[in-house]
Amino acid sequence: MSEFLTDCAQRIMVLSTVHRRVMNRYVKFLLWLGTPPSRIQDTKPNEFCRILSEFALEYRTTRERVLQQMEKKATHRERNKTRGKMITEVGRESLFFCCIF
Repeated sequence: MSEFLTDCAQRIMVLSTVHRRVMNRYVKFLLWLGTPPSRIQDTKPNEFCRILSEFALEYRTTRERVLQQMEKKATHRERNKTRGKMITEVGRESLFFCCIF
């Protein structure tokens, strides 16, 4: 039983050290992002991660929407470039093929 308790105590000490180091890095990260030091204690890691996750989702959807719009414009531009040529070329070829068959 005493071995179990000493093992648990050692694990608790290691976990408390890891927790302290992670929280220090979290605080440094918030400072790097420009968070005022007075708001750091009020900002919980779970809330911050939720905000970051929502931002990433919003960014991804907006980026995809912009890329789709750019692709649509590019294909529309390409169609407008060749619109006249394709109609005349396709018209002549279809007449040619209709006469052969």
